Amino acid sequence: MIELVKILHFADSNSVEATWVDETGVQIKCHSYADVQMQMLRDDAREMGTPLDKYEELIALVESNIKPPEPISPAVRKAEILAQLAAIDAKSIRPMRDGDTEFLAKLNEQAKALREELAKI
Repeated sequence: MIELVKILHFADSNSVEATWVDETGVQIKCHSYADVQMQMLRDDAREMGTPLDKYEELIALVESNIKPPEPISPAVRKAEILAQLAAIDAKSIRPMRDGDTEFLAKLNEQAKALREELAKI
């Protein structure tokens, strides 16, 4: 029989860590779940055959504290795109080898998409 022996809540990261053991007390799974992974925790508990009844209040608390990511400012996104374009340029100026045609085509597609996004900023 598998038992869920503890769920620890980390308020600073709004995450939990769950630990399961077998009938001899040997740990068989320990997993950290981000706030947006509470369904994964439920699925894992169901697969292990361990109810979460006594932890539902904690799980609800974690889910209620999910914050949407901060939007990226246009200046930051522009800097990211320019860095990605510089990396693409650096990859594309090396000597050509067999099979590089497809690689360079993909780089060109990525660069084109990035330049289009950059033009919209």
